[in-house]
Amino acid sequence: MIGTALAGLGWGAFSVFLFPDSSPTHQVFLAFVFGGITAGASSTLAARFDAFLSFAVPTLIPLVLQFFILGHEQALAMAVCTLLFSFLIAYTAFRMSNTISEALQLKYNNTQLVDQLAAQLQEGEQTELLLNVDSEHHRFIMEYAQDIIYRTDRSGRFTFINPAVIRLLGYHETDVLGHRALDFVHPNYRRTTEHFYVRQFLRNIPSTYYEFPLVTRDGQAAWIGQNVQVLQRDREVIGFQAVLRDISARKQAEEALRFSQDRYRALFESSPEMLLTIDAQGVMLAVNTTTAAELGYPAEELIGQPVAMIFHPDDQALAERQLAACLRRPGEVFRWELRKVRKNGSFLWVREAARAVRNPDAQFDIVIVCENVTERKSIEDTLTQTRQLLESIVEHIPHYGLPERCRRATLCPVE
Repeated sequence: MIGTALAGLGWGAFSVFLFPDSSPTHQVFLAFVFGGITAGASSTLAARFDAFLSFAVPTLIPLVLQFFILGHEQALAMAVCTLLFSFLIAYTAFRMSNTISEALQLKYNNTQLVDQLAAQLQEGEQTELLLNVDSEHHRFIMEYAQDIIYRTDRSGRFTFINPAVIRLLGYHETDVLGHRALDFVHPNYRRTTEHFYVRQFLRNIPSTYYEFPLVTRDGQAAWIGQNVQVLQRDREVIGFQAVLRDISARKQAEEALRFSQDRYRALFESSPEMLLTIDAQGVMLAVNTTTAAELGYPAEELIGQPVAMIFHPDDQALAERQLAACLRRPGEVFRWELRKVRKNGSFLWVREAARAVRNPDAQFDIVIVCENVTERKSIEDTLTQTRQLLESIVEHIPHYGLPERCRRATLCPVE
């Protein structure tokens, strides 16, 4: 409340300071802007009507007063229009607030109802509850629940199942009642599923959760997550009560993620280039086989160590600047050349490309790709030395009678 009131006062103060007394066009624009802000607040703060009022009143009243103070016909018309708009938005927010309150109350009542039903089922009273159900709420839960709710006897045969089985698996209730629940489990998972629930039965475990695929009416596999409770009467198991939910979409997403991770891991490990990942503090999180081999370390000795340990001391400042730039501009690729130090103390020249990427913790890591350019650097150094040597030799050769332009050239063509 205090925060929304202060925000409203802030916007109201802006309307006073920014109000253009001599420009009707800007006055209308300002009215539309503050009207839009208030309209947006009506949906954002609809759950608390009093919070909406604490924001809307101090936001719009100063603007309306400014119009009234001007006093001419157009300003009064704008004041009236703004007031009418304010009343309309307030009425809309009031209706939305009531709707949200009723929805939350209904959700709370339904939650209590589900808890009550679960408690009764745990006490072994499900049979009486299902046969003598008189409450419309109970019928609604059973008939329109998105999850499959069913009951079996102690041998695992269906004695009750709600209509959700039609939507999720394609079976009608009559296709299921009397059959063993395990008959609908995918054959590849039937034995492990049976062992799981036999153990629950023998050990009298009150409640379990298990995931496995069922076979739908059209022969497809549908992954489900199932909560199963043991039903007892006089300390004797009389059956099972279960609620199962379709988790096929989640399983597909997990499989796609696993495939992507496996493919990335294979590319990471088999790459002929040196690849490593470091966190924002410069600690190495992962290195591939090529990196470890090039630097002469086992991979496990590098992971968890500061990346500065593999940079040449003279190049560490350059590396720190480049890595900091990566973190400042995530997604942008940075390239540079520097020297890395092997475990035996020798060094190699590398050309690196790096980019900061967001990790699952919403923090940024830096992925670095390194190309060993030591041989190229050596050739470049050799060429540079050879050129300097040739230039030095030419400079010390007598140039009697030769043109001035030839004395300044490295090689003089024959004329």
